[in-house]
Amino acid sequence: MLERFKSESLRQIMTLFTGTVLAQLFSMLIYIYLTDVYSVYEHGLIALYLSFVSPLSVIATGRYEIAIVKAKDEIEAKRLFVLSTVILLLFSLLILIIIFFFQPLIAHQLGDVNIAKYLMLAPISVFMNGWFEILSNYFNRMKAYKDMSTPRVLQSLLIGGAQSTGNHLSWNGMILGNVIGRAATMAYMSYRWLKQINLKEFTQELQRKTLKSILKAYKAYPIVNGMHVLSDSLRETFAAIFITRFYDEKLGLYAITLKLLKTPLMFISSAIGKVFFKNSTEYLTQRNLYAKTLDLSKKLFLIGLPLFGGIYFFAADVFEWIYGEVWKESGTYAQMLTLLFFLNFICSPLSVLTFVLEKQTFFFYLNLIKSTAYLSVFYVAGQQQMSFFNALVILNIVMSALNAVNLFYFLYFAKKSDRQ
Repeated sequence: MLERFKSESLRQIMTLFTGTVLAQLFSMLIYIYLTDVYSVYEHGLIALYLSFVSPLSVIATGRYEIAIVKAKDEIEAKRLFVLSTVILLLFSLLILIIIFFFQPLIAHQLGDVNIAKYLMLAPISVFMNGWFEILSNYFNRMKAYKDMSTPRVLQSLLIGGAQSTGNHLSWNGMILGNVIGRAATMAYMSYRWLKQINLKEFTQELQRKTLKSILKAYKAYPIVNGMHVLSDSLRETFAAIFITRFYDEKLGLYAITLKLLKTPLMFISSAIGKVFFKNSTEYLTQRNLYAKTLDLSKKLFLIGLPLFGGIYFFAADVFEWIYGEVWKESGTYAQMLTLLFFLNFICSPLSVLTFVLEKQTFFFYLNLIKSTAYLSVFYVAGQQQMSFFNALVILNIVMSALNAVNLFYFLYFAKKSDRQ
């Protein structure tokens, strides 16, 4: 048993896990204050802002940063790094130009004209999110797990600190604090990266011919995976728009549910998934990918069972006790979506198999079905004037069933790969 805990994979997971837990623990603690000083509407406004930024962020690098981990050698990894950075800079500039000319129109389409003045911050947020992913994947390749873990804690501290002191500003302190906190974290990550590399080696790869060859060699990443993650993000964007239009301030309550439950739990599973991704190529070569995938699924089930059991039975009372009576409804939403959160927790780390097994196209179509179902629930429920609670009941049933199908195919393709 002792030897098992000494394994490299477990140490890697624990390094990321520790940073994630500390970051999310502080985030949950600071929200005790933030839910008191900011209204439900203000929480909804930052949720709407982030839902606009999110789909732009996931495609801002062309998804080429994902390939940094799997690159065949250091030269190719550096070329992918440079390519991702160039695409990110150009894309952020494009977003800035579009928002400059169409700011009022975009705000109107999002369903709340009050979001208009914050849209000029979106290109900055998009760039910072993309840069975070590029650096995280580079650190992952170098097995610099402390440099992946520390920024999570730092970002949580800085965002929380900035948001908690920004409630007296004329601007929404939640949005402004988020941007300031991320900017400071990116400065730290950039400093850590510059200390570990020879910058000249990277700038040497900034050649049109070189970048063009890498662009073609990894074209599946923006075409297939880019569309995959974009559909995920657009799902949250349109869900936010539908909730704003049909259910008014329910978005703020729903956003808190996702922030305090889904986000930290997904960060934990994401930390595990990054290590699993790094080791999965070796598992595939040794033809024991199915056994490792099944073993990880069981461990995630055992870890998640008490966590989500507690959420199901106590979330509403805990939310009321910690955040106040106005937020008890958010706890009720969490109870209703427990099964959905649980299956997401298990499936999220396994999603790296999409790349390992090169099944991007299959899982893209499966994900498209999930996104369509997710949005259809909110749209149809809103059109039929169903209560928001009943909409979440239907959402839990439909999305849980689809997540179970997703889990089945992860295991099925892993098993099939071992036989080939």
